Amino acid sequence: MTDKVLKAILILLSCFNIIDGVSTQIALSGGAVEANPVINLLVGTPYFLILKLLLIPAVCILLWHTRRLWMQPFISRLLVFVTAAYAGVTVWHMWGQFLA
Repeated sequence: MTDKVLKAILILLSCFNIIDGVSTQIALSGGAVEANPVINLLVGTPYFLILKLLLIPAVCILLWHTRRLWMQPFISRLLVFVTAAYAGVTVWHMWGQFLA
């Protein structure tokens, strides 16, 4: 994977995570329930937004700066899979909140 592709994937992953966090907050304020049991423990605490809005993007920045240490074909494919999964979650949120 080239640096340009990796950078785009990390930026997308950060953006999808932020959208997921904001969408989840909107859904929760409308009476929805968080489906992820681990994240559900953080709902209603400041840690939820810290995780969604700061921690994951910070990890992406760390991954970018340390890419020479960990970049291997398996890891890069896993990163693509995780980003695609977050894209699916984002589409699901947008569909449920704005289109349905």
